[in-house]
Amino acid sequence: MKESIECMIMEVGKDRVKARAKMHSDCSSCGMCEGSHAVYYEAINKANAKCGQSVILEVEKQSVLKVAFMVFVLPMLTIAFGSALGIYVAKYMHISSILAAILISLVTLIPTIIYIKKYDAKVQDKSSTPVITKILNE
Repeated sequence: MKESIECMIMEVGKDRVKARAKMHSDCSSCGMCEGSHAVYYEAINKANAKCGQSVILEVEKQSVLKVAFMVFVLPMLTIAFGSALGIYVAKYMHISSILAAILISLVTLIPTIIYIKKYDAKVQDKSSTPVITKILNE
């Protein structure tokens, strides 16, 4: 799902620009979008926008639930699964169940962390980079 944001071009580079999000009508009284708290985007300049122009920026919006699941819930499920497996294995190997639970949890957590890092790299690739699609004032 893509989100359109109205922005002002602040800097122009070779194929990218730095754009500042304009204040929304919803929050005209809060002031969080201006000054040092302004939201800046580095975007691909497909519309050949110049400094000072107002533009429409399209950003691929990630599902908050999917990201939260990947970062918080998946590692917790992995640790719980590893602990349960460690306790189960410890009964048959006659070793400390706490030690087995810790070791197997760590062993199962490592591939999960690697998977999360690869997922993060995939999300951060060019397909998720904001793109300027339209110049509002020429």
